[in-house]
Amino acid sequence: ASFNDNAGIVLPANDTGLKIEADPEFGGYFAVEMTVKFDTSTASRTIMYVETAGSQPEVGTNGSGQWVGSNLTALYIDGAPVTVATTVEAGKWHHVLAVFAESAFPVHIGNDDTETAGYPMRVGHLALYSADIDADRAEAIYNTWIGAPAIQIQESNVVTISESLFTETGKAFRAYTFDWSITPVG
Repeated sequence: ASFNDNAGIVLPANDTGLKIEADPEFGGYFAVEMTVKFDTSTASRTIMYVETAGSQPEVGTNGSGQWVGSNLTALYIDGAPVTVATTVEAGKWHHVLAVFAESAFPVHIGNDDTETAGYPMRVGHLALYSADIDADRAEAIYNTWIGAPAIQIQESNVVTISESLFTETGKAFRAYTFDWSITPVG
């Protein structure tokens, strides 16, 4: 699903959020991608969890409003792997990619029915992946979301200007070179 405006859809306070059932046609899910925005405080929120009987994969925030994950293979926020506590910025859209072991259980976006405060949060884009996600694929997913081109031109900002004389006329001329290269993204 994609809600392509600047507001996304709001998941109001004390609501039960969105629940996505597993699709038996594809097997289980390996990852959830979403864009989320908190308009107010971000402390102690559930962003996403998988309704498993055992170790629930989950993304949320702690009491200090920092991203936390549990039972995940990897968590990427705004294209970077989360390995240390990182504060959520209220009022800013964040790209979230949670990767976990394959699960055929329902995925919940937003409040888990036990929270009293929950949201409010906004969701702008939501995708579930039925294939395993490695670091290279995670980077490609993020680059697609931000609209990064397939090729980037890297400018080194080196300009060399020199002045010489034509041997036949003795008149001066100037020449310059500008170094640049093309490298593939990712």
